[in-house]
Amino acid sequence: MLNIKSTGSVEDKKLYALLYGPSGNGKTWQAKTLNSAGYKTILLNIENGALCLSDSNIDYIDCTKDDAGNPIPRERRLERCKEVLRELSKEEYKRKYNTIFFDSITEYCQFTLERMKLDMPEKGDGFKAYGGLLVEMLKLIIGLRDLAHYNVVVTCLSKPDRDETGRRFISFDLSGQIADRIPQFFDFVFYLKVNPDSSRSFVCGPTDSIVAKDRSGRLNQIEPADLGAVFNKVLSKGVK
Repeated sequence: MLNIKSTGSVEDKKLYALLYGPSGNGKTWQAKTLNSAGYKTILLNIENGALCLSDSNIDYIDCTKDDAGNPIPRERRLERCKEVLRELSKEEYKRKYNTIFFDSITEYCQFTLERMKLDMPEKGDGFKAYGGLLVEMLKLIIGLRDLAHYNVVVTCLSKPDRDETGRRFISFDLSGQIADRIPQFFDFVFYLKVNPDSSRSFVCGPTDSIVAKDRSGRLNQIEPADLGAVFNKVLSKGVK
């Protein structure tokens, strides 16, 4: 017999969000709002930038070091991240956590490209290196999306850019083709902006210069920058 479900069963829905913005504007700090809202969050520290959460008691894995605390060379961090994600798919971690905060995909992209260039040192292998980068980035993004049980938040740096007509817009600070393709894989794309009064807001819908997305249809164009509250609003029935 076919297992037919209702699309209204949002209680079974796990959220996949991309959060981007300039360096230092509070992306990593959003892990604290998830934890405060009751989401059992594990932070994957890809860029060694968790100092802003030192007063929050959020569990994290430092992907720049091995389990003994030894620094991992940048060209070997790709394997470390893959190892961590394999471990998190085990039931012992699923019982303890329901949300992964991946900080950040910009750093992941940078050291993955470095690894691809190291593996392809011959002159003229640049195109192959960028092809390998695209493959690895798609593996990560799709793997995180399809990871059972967890909500997933991925952070990314932004950068100013121009299209072929000269129009300015805000893009994703990623090397290669993945910068153009990354939004399509996420249910939510939020741009974290700093307002004139120094408060923060999420842009949740697209503008002329900002890529943003809300597949739930439950968010305003602008929401206060509180990811825990945003998740609760999307799920409607509270923490899942």
